[in-house]
Amino acid sequence: MYDPVRYETNKSAAARDAEQFVPMLVNHMTWKKNELILDYGCGAGSTGNKFVLPEVEKFDSKIHSVDISPDMIAHAKKTYPSPRVTFNVGDILQDNFPHKEVKFDKIFAVYVLHFVRNYREALKRCYDLLQPGGYFGFTVLSKSTLYVLHEKLGTSEKWSKYMKGYENYIPEWFEQKEDSEVAFRRNLTQLGYEIVELKPYRQEYDFESVNTVAELYLSLNPYVKVIPKELLNDVKQEYTDFLRKHWNVPEGTDALCTNYELLYGVVRKPLQ
Repeated sequence: MYDPVRYETNKSAAARDAEQFVPMLVNHMTWKKNELILDYGCGAGSTGNKFVLPEVEKFDSKIHSVDISPDMIAHAKKTYPSPRVTFNVGDILQDNFPHKEVKFDKIFAVYVLHFVRNYREALKRCYDLLQPGGYFGFTVLSKSTLYVLHEKLGTSEKWSKYMKGYENYIPEWFEQKEDSEVAFRRNLTQLGYEIVELKPYRQEYDFESVNTVAELYLSLNPYVKVIPKELLNDVKQEYTDFLRKHWNVPEGTDALCTNYELLYGVVRKPLQ
C-alpha cells in the first residue's frame, strides 16, 4: 500500500476480509502474558489497531508494527498511537530490518505476502524471527486482476519507463500459474513450520462503482510516487477501462461484482 488516505478510503473488500479473517487468526493462536507481536505489513495501521491490539492489551503484551512504506507508517503513527505499539519502516527481506534481533511470540501478515515476489524467503525470515512454539498468521490474495494490471502497464510503451521492475510485485506462484495453497503448503513444510490451518476461500464483493476499485488499485501501485502526478488520472483510466472489460460492466452502469481467492493460514514454529 503506497497511498494511505486513498487506500483507507477505498479498501472496502479488504476491510470486509479483515473483519472476517483476522479474528479467526487471533482465535487460532494460544495467547499468554507479556508476549511480543510483529504486525508485518501493517499498512495504515487500522487492522492491527482494531483486531490485534485488544488481545495484546488483554494479555499485557506489545506490538512492533512494520511496513515498507514510510507514508503508511507516518499515517499509522499519527492515527493509531498506543503505548503498546511501536511503528517502524522496514523490509523483512533486507538485512537492516529494524527487529532482526528480536524473537516474536506471534507474527501477523494480513494481505501482505502477495506483494512479496520472493515469498519463500519472507516465510523463512518469519520462521527465524519466531520463538519456538510461536505462531505466524497470514492472509494472501491468491488471484487478483491487480497482478494482471501490474504486468499490463509494466510492459506497455507508455508506462514501462515508470514501472521498471514491475515483476517484483507479482507473486511467483501467480506468475508460474501454481495453486497458492499447494505452493504455500510445500514451502511452509520444507521450512519446518507446523501447519495449524491452511485453507483457500472464494470471496465475492459488490463494489458500488468501478471507480472505487480503480482508486484502490491506484493506492496499491508501488510506482504511484514515480509516475508524474499529472498522469495518475491516466493510470486510473487504464484501470477503469480494463476493469469494465474484464468484469463485463455494461455501459451506463457502474456497480461491479468481483470474485477472487484468498488463502488463510496459521502455522507454528515447533517447540524445540
